[in-house]
Amino acid sequence: MRATAVAIRAHRWCNSASAGRLSSAHLDALTRDTVLPPIDIRLFIAAPPERVWSCWTDNEELTNWFPDRVEGSCAPGGRVVYHWDALAAQLAFDVRRADPPERLELVAAPPGQPVQTQRVDLRASAGGTALRLVHAGLTDPDVRDGTAAGWQVSLQLCKLYAERHTGRRRIGGWILGLATVDLPAIHARYTAPEGLATWLGTGEIGDAGTLASVALHGGGRLTGPVLVRVPNRDVCVRWDEFGGAVAFRAFRVAPRAALVGVQFASWERSEADVAPVARQLAHAVDRLVASFGGPGDA
Repeated sequence: MRATAVAIRAHRWCNSASAGRLSSAHLDALTRDTVLPPIDIRLFIAAPPERVWSCWTDNEELTNWFPDRVEGSCAPGGRVVYHWDALAAQLAFDVRRADPPERLELVAAPPGQPVQTQRVDLRASAGGTALRLVHAGLTDPDVRDGTAAGWQVSLQLCKLYAERHTGRRRIGGWILGLATVDLPAIHARYTAPEGLATWLGTGEIGDAGTLASVALHGGGRLTGPVLVRVPNRDVCVRWDEFGGAVAFRAFRVAPRAALVGVQFASWERSEADVAPVARQLAHAVDRLVASFGGPGDA
């Protein structure tokens, strides 16, 4: 199966909870299971709380790092809907609390799932903002792990936008393909030199905080610090040559099938500049999917 390149004029994002909803059997299991401990992630952003608050509550700012499109507003008692149009995905939230610039609490009731809450706390810290995200209400361990990995990537994109690219429109997209593969095998393709060589280029992607350097197949380089490296899940690297970031993503859709590929974004390049990079990445994802085999090869 060939990878599908998403239109690059707007960013596309989907968390693994959305991917999990592809299976009705998976939904039934979700409703039977016990609610798991919440996802709890903290990070520092070198920007004032007011700036970070705007990133979470201003619709235009939100679409510069998170969803594709936003309806509604984050006013207390209101309702906000995040859309990822190319993935036919959306998340609707009721706004339980909005105390600028300190706390935003959203509540969602996905079909067939327990009520979920998403809370963002902001606190002024030396030179910036201490952010804490708590996502509660998940019941399936695999969905929870995938959602936590997705949040780690998304929060790094928020941090990158708030610190380095405020007010700049994001140009990017998703390029994904369906492969027959277990998640540990995906991670080896995303990080190890021999795995990267099968699809992306020559180089290595180490632990978070180290410098990644990959000579890309087809020309160009991927150089920048590793922002996220979640074992058996996702990897995100700041892409200095591109003025943005690239994440290697994996969404389990069946026990031996996953959507694999890249999420990419630039805040410094035009659509015309991004287009050839998107084509290059599409060829890379084709090679990635082919290296595993399509869903009919199991």
